[in-house]
Amino acid sequence: MSSHALSGEASATLIAALYPDCMAATRAAQLLASQVSLADWQLSVIHPGDPFVINKAEPERRGIWHTVLRSHGWLGLAGFAIGLLGGGVMVRMDWFGAGGTPGTVLATLSAFAAMAGLMLAGLISLRPDHGYVLARLHQALESGQWAVIARPANALQKRAALAALDSSGGRVLRSL
Repeated sequence: MSSHALSGEASATLIAALYPDCMAATRAAQLLASQVSLADWQLSVIHPGDPFVINKAEPERRGIWHTVLRSHGWLGLAGFAIGLLGGGVMVRMDWFGAGGTPGTVLATLSAFAAMAGLMLAGLISLRPDHGYVLARLHQALESGQWAVIARPANALQKRAALAALDSSGGRVLRSL
């Protein structure tokens, strides 16, 4: 489980390195495994035509749903609270006559701010940073390249995996 309050995934980062053939990808995976302590689910080699690409690149299906629920819960509540706070300030200061209809001001601002929080949570849940990596990965696999996928669980693993894959000669793609 992630230590980040909005994520339910053990690994929020996706790192892919692209190689021209099986031999180069296998060497890179061996180098990565020898330099970085990764669990089996955190390291994958993907070949062109592999039917399990998405399962290897995004192995945490349950974690993604936890991310959806956590981010929407926390950011929806945070938006609601910020809206109440902002509405309270407006009512207290009687900004543009807000003191005359305090209930309406508080309800409207808290609802709009909660919706903004929920929309931000939706963006976080969609993981556009993963989408970029996955799109490039699919293009490379279609052109006959091989890929090594690393799913580091912390900053130390992320730095070590990036260093190992950079030194292996592959084209490295990564999410946030």
